[in-house]
Amino acid sequence: MSNILEWIGYIGSIIIFISLLMNSIIKLRLINLLGSLMFCFYGFAIGSLPTGIMNLGISFINLYYLFIIYNKKEYMRILPITKEDDFLNAFLRFHIKDINNFFNVEIDNLKKAEIKFLILRDMNPAGVFICEKVEEQVYNIKVDYVIPRYRDFKSGMYLFQSQVDYFKASNIKKLISKAFNKKHAAYLKKIGFKKTNSNSIFDYYKEIWFSL
Repeated sequence: MSNILEWIGYIGSIIIFISLLMNSIIKLRLINLLGSLMFCFYGFAIGSLPTGIMNLGISFINLYYLFIIYNKKEYMRILPITKEDDFLNAFLRFHIKDINNFFNVEIDNLKKAEIKFLILRDMNPAGVFICEKVEEQVYNIKVDYVIPRYRDFKSGMYLFQSQVDYFKASNIKKLISKAFNKKHAAYLKKIGFKKTNSNSIFDYYKEIWFSL
C-alpha cells in the first residue's frame, strides 16, 4: 500500500510539473487541477495534513479560475483588413513559427488573399483569419490561427457561428481547409467542418449557407 501511495505522489508531482509547461491557461489549470487532487489525496493518505490541505486549496483555486474562464462574457469582434496592413504583417511574422505548426504558409504568398481579418477578444488581437477564392463562392482557408492563451475554441465558435452574415456578405458559400495534424483536425471537427470525399483524410469543408 505504501508503494502505491508513493507512486500516486510521484505521478501527482509530475502532472503538476507538466501543467507549468502549458501555453494555454485552460490546459494549465485543468492539468494542474488533476495533479493537485492526486497530491491532495496522497498528503491526507500519508497523514501529512499540510500537504493535503495545501493541495486541496490549490484544487479549489483552479476550479474557481476555470469557472471564471468558462463563464466570462468576452467582447469579441472581427476587424477586416482591406489593404496592406503593417500590424497584420507584424502579427503574422511574430507568430509564424507557431502558425506553421498548423498551416504551411509564407507571408508574402498571403498578400493576394481576398479575405483577411483579425479576431479581437476584449480588443486584444487573439487571432487571424485569411482565405482566398478558389472558385465561385468557394474559398480556401490559408490561415485560421489563434494565439495559445486564447486557444479554447471560443474564437472558432464565434467566427463560424456568430459571423455567418459576414461570410454571406462576402459571397462565401463554402470554406475548405486542410488539416496538417491531428490536433488541427480535431479543431475543425469541433467547429463543424466535415471531411471531403477526396482520398485524403486531412481535407475538410464547411457549408456556410445553402441555396434555396
